[in-house]
Amino acid sequence: MGHTCAEDLASAFRQAVEEIKGSKILQVSMDGPNVNFKFLRSLMEELGESDESHILDIGSCGLHAINGAYKAGHVASGWDLVSFLRSAYNLFKCIPASRADVVSLTGCSKFPMKFCAVRWLENSTVICRALEILPHLIVFVQQCKEKSTQEANMLKLQSG
Repeated sequence: MGHTCAEDLASAFRQAVEEIKGSKILQVSMDGPNVNFKFLRSLMEELGESDESHILDIGSCGLHAINGAYKAGHVASGWDLVSFLRSAYNLFKCIPASRADVVSLTGCSKFPMKFCAVRWLENSTVICRALEILPHLIVFVQQCKEKSTQEANMLKLQSG
């Protein structure tokens, strides 16, 4: 739409959502400028008059508000997902032998994906993959611990 005014934006919006009931509109995202604020006020008034909907106003940039909510939820959970997801990714990123060991042990050829802590909303595939392969990661880590214990015992026997 290029450079436009609030009325043009409202007209294009109405045309785009004419098939949708006003009561089904929860939130309208925008990218900040005053034109968008005027459009949102106008839309809220229009829907308020028809008593169709109550728009959720989460600020000028819904993406930042929702991203912040995900981040706050992560911190509140105390789960330290950032550390886990990054560690899982880095464990296999540059170590082909570890990748081969996982495939050999579990038959799983899927690996952790790269996680970006400042883009929580784009990490759903990363988190789903981590959940999908978690049982295989557990088997791999347990095997590494057992191997490490066996090697330590062998060293004790050799030195004693």
